Amino acid sequence: LNRVDEQKRRIGNDFIQLSGEDGTALEFNLKGGRGCISVTANIAPKLCSEFQEASLSKNNSNLLAKAKEINDKLTPLHKSLFIESNPSPVKYAANLLKLCLDEVRLPLVGVTSETKEKIKSAMPGALPIVQKAFETIGFAKVATSAEEAKHLGYLLKTDTIILNNDHRIWA
Repeated sequence: LNRVDEQKRRIGNDFIQLSGEDGTALEFNLKGGRGCISVTANIAPKLCSEFQEASLSKNNSNLLAKAKEINDKLTPLHKSLFIESNPSPVKYAANLLKLCLDEVRLPLVGVTSETKEKIKSAMPGALPIVQKAFETIGFAKVATSAEEAKHLGYLLKTDTIILNNDHRIWA
């Protein structure tokens, strides 16, 4: 991680440095990195996206605190996904979310029972948010109103809804 500062000083801001390891992404970004090529984002995309956005806002202490909070939630998942050779652990985690089978081809092998238990126990921090998002996508849920779109997470809670009476279908 010490190289991030040095490389940024020598090369400048135009060269984008990305972390290749979820577990060090916070410190990497705080030292001048600009993101992460993430394994965990396959399992918890929304949390990882929120984490990256917050960790890159260097002048906002509230967002940096949010980044640290999210990082703390994700750390057990990061660790569990790298106990064994990638992609077997992440495929197992994706299988728990019913996204794919956890089968891998030789020379890769599936994860051990011990690793499966560690992955299962690491997922609850990320799972509720992720599960809701994938159920919404998987069941092709659509919003029938702007309020429902907020509830489903298609709009932010802070988004303003404006009614245009000229285009109303019903009275």
